[in-house]
Amino acid sequence: MKRPYLRVIPGEEPIVPRDIPDTITSLHKLSKNESESLLRRLNPFHSQPPLCFEFVALSVGEGQPVKFYYGADDHLDALEQRLRSIYPASYNLDRVEVDVMKRLVRPVAYTREEFSERLKDGRLYYESTALAGDERATVSDGGDAAVEPSQPADARRPPEVEATSDGTDTEVSLDGIDLASPGTYDEDEPLTALEKPTPTDEGHILARPSLAEVQPYGVQWYGAAERRKDWMTTLTGLTDFLADEPSSTVERIGRAQLPLAPLMKHLVEAPMPVAFQVVFQRKPDWSRDARRRTGELLDGTDTLLQKILGFESSGRGRMSASNGRSTRSTRRTSSSSHPRRTQSPTGEGPSRPASVDEATRYDLVRANSPKRTFSGNLRLLALAVDEDASEDVDAYLDPLCSVFDLIDGRFYEMDGRRLRSHGYLPGSGERHARAVLERFTSRSVATSGNRFAITNRSESRPDLVLNGNELANFLVIPPSHEIPSPSSASVNESESDATAMEAPSVENDGTESAPVERDGTERGAGAGPFSSIPDSVVHRDDEVNQLAAVLEPLTRGEQHDTILITGPPGSGKTCIAKYTVDQFCRETPGVDAVYVNCWEDHSPFQTLYRILDELEGAADIHRQSTATDVILDRLRDYDESHCVLILDEVDQLDDEDLLYDLLNLPRFSLLLIANREEDLLDGLDDRLASRLGGCERLHLDRYAVEELVDILDERATARSVSRDIKRSEFERIADAADGDARVAITTLRIAARRADEDAADRITQNLVERALPEARRELRQEHLDRLTSHQQAVFRVIEEQERIAPQELFEEYRSRVDEPKSNRTVRTYLKKLERYGLIVAEGSTRDRMYRCPDSRPSRSSRSASHLE
Repeated sequence: MKRPYLRVIPGEEPIVPRDIPDTITSLHKLSKNESESLLRRLNPFHSQPPLCFEFVALSVGEGQPVKFYYGADDHLDALEQRLRSIYPASYNLDRVEVDVMKRLVRPVAYTREEFSERLKDGRLYYESTALAGDERATVSDGGDAAVEPSQPADARRPPEVEATSDGTDTEVSLDGIDLASPGTYDEDEPLTALEKPTPTDEGHILARPSLAEVQPYGVQWYGAAERRKDWMTTLTGLTDFLADEPSSTVERIGRAQLPLAPLMKHLVEAPMPVAFQVVFQRKPDWSRDARRRTGELLDGTDTLLQKILGFESSGRGRMSASNGRSTRSTRRTSSSSHPRRTQSPTGEGPSRPASVDEATRYDLVRANSPKRTFSGNLRLLALAVDEDASEDVDAYLDPLCSVFDLIDGRFYEMDGRRLRSHGYLPGSGERHARAVLERFTSRSVATSGNRFAITNRSESRPDLVLNGNELANFLVIPPSHEIPSPSSASVNESESDATAMEAPSVENDGTESAPVERDGTERGAGAGPFSSIPDSVVHRDDEVNQLAAVLEPLTRGEQHDTILITGPPGSGKTCIAKYTVDQFCRETPGVDAVYVNCWEDHSPFQTLYRILDELEGAADIHRQSTATDVILDRLRDYDESHCVLILDEVDQLDDEDLLYDLLNLPRFSLLLIANREEDLLDGLDDRLASRLGGCERLHLDRYAVEELVDILDERATARSVSRDIKRSEFERIADAADGDARVAITTLRIAARRADEDAADRITQNLVERALPEARRELRQEHLDRLTSHQQAVFRVIEEQERIAPQELFEEYRSRVDEPKSNRTVRTYLKKLERYGLIVAEGSTRDRMYRCPDSRPSRSSRSASHLE
């Protein structure tokens, strides 16, 4: 039957995953809007029924594009609001009504006699449009037909054809079923595009059989736990999965790293209509079970063998801490030697088991969110209408079972199984496939129930227990360029030709050129530590020379002083840092460099992991179970080339103690980048402030208009912009950019793209004026996407208010997050948001008010501006 859905058409912009888990977790609070009696509301054991959500990726056949739909039993508006916060502006969302099952059933050619017979028996999947005053055969959306003839069956009228004035046939009515016009069927279109039973030139009728007549095939993914209670641990979450890659967030997603991307390739290649469905609903709070489990892990009584015989069982196979391989070994201990507890370094707080596996389980259960998890089913379904189709789909399904193996957790894994491989008794596979078809149609979640188990054996549950970060793996649609299609090669080629200039990387201030030489060839691999740096730096020669002089002691094998580069956004801080260090490494043997964007990798673990991975690889480091100190020890033992460590947006680090640890690493020297020195030094403890107080400082001012004009001219030449542009347009862009190179370069790129789209001979004033606001919106959205979850919470409070005072802002922020930051930290966030143009601060310190730039300034602030 038709249901309302939100259809999402992917765009080209990358997805930034940082705040997606929190957005999905917020769906946990929604419940069905059902009217309930007072007695039910007063019942302490009564709770509102959970709201069921659905995601569907639908392919109607080989070579056809994949379509994406989100649905919910209720609160579709709230779901739409959250989806719009997840996806960038290039993704299109609209509301549609779709019968997904109808798209999965491919029409079959029947003779007219067969069609009439199936209609009588209720074996067709169509609705009929009955004539007024005449009871005709009706076919429900579900395929159950009820024949209520107004005449005896043998007295049915023959097919009727209505003719137009020009003699062409328009519509056929057969036994009360309205058929499409005979000329509707197009052999070049997929059969699933037919809405009504359709006559063919050969005299047949193309119609969909009922669901009882088709054979369901597919795959269902289970949650496979190494031990029965290991469902309390986690799979690899979306943010952790992407962070395992060696490059920056935007680069990762640009290389099709979203977990759904591999599945999309299979959907496009499907030999028949196929749909991937995720249904999920909130799971009741299992905090008590989690506390009981962690207690058992601490006491060494997690398994039945441990409880009775004192064994430490490994279930299906223990995972080696060194290489992650299953050893399938069991280590026996004496009955009195349960895994020992280890005290925390401070002597306070809970202890941890000494066993590596038990400690890892303990940490994973504690790190989960038992109050805000979901029960979910993942299914892929195809419906075969004949034996040939059954053979095609049977061969297609095998590779799909392992498509999600990449997000397996340490003790909780994805287990894909064919629907018809269920059970051992004859017919059990068929019955299971039918049950899954019914649940697919009804949008229902199958759960494992509350079965009593006296063993601790491994278990696979039909319902996956997922937090928001894990669930995001299966819900976030990749950008359009990651989804294959028959025309993807030609489309990508034409798009690359039409767009002469690409967006600057978020890792620089917008002044970097492409990694190519002047003759157009790619820069040689291994020539320097960075793959994307400018060939030259415009109007920053003095700063480059000053920075190179500070690095000079490295040529003698000596440590250089810590360097701090400051300046407003778009002043070229990242550009000259990477350019100078790269050139220095080229000319100085035994010196290497690593770049870390602390806005993306802001936690101690993320930062250290990025450094280690860039230097020697971190394939043996598990992001969910490896302690931060382990990575830090690896870096202390690093004895290869001296490393210049560039920490961009260093004031975004969550823990200032990390800076102290990095300063004490023997073979590392630091180059720090921040907008303002005060943002970094304010609030530091005395030992760290003393270490950084004597560092070398380099401050960059905003570019002048003429300097930006030269940068734009050089950029256009390096990128071979295919449209002429006058210097006056460069000046117009530079003047509007207000000294920010990123705004200027982004405006030029957008204007060049618009010129190509309009087939204009040159970049005109009109194109520049159209590009300027779009460039600012693009950069603003980029800054918003990079905010941490706490910064996002602060911004949303301001966004929802016309104007808000600091104290009210602090209180509202604390009410929205679980572990709020201090007021001092929030003030640092506000300064950051203000510098990037995301908010506006009005008034003096005493009467300070905050608002978004789109909000109208207060009368007092306008008056103050006028007086100034």
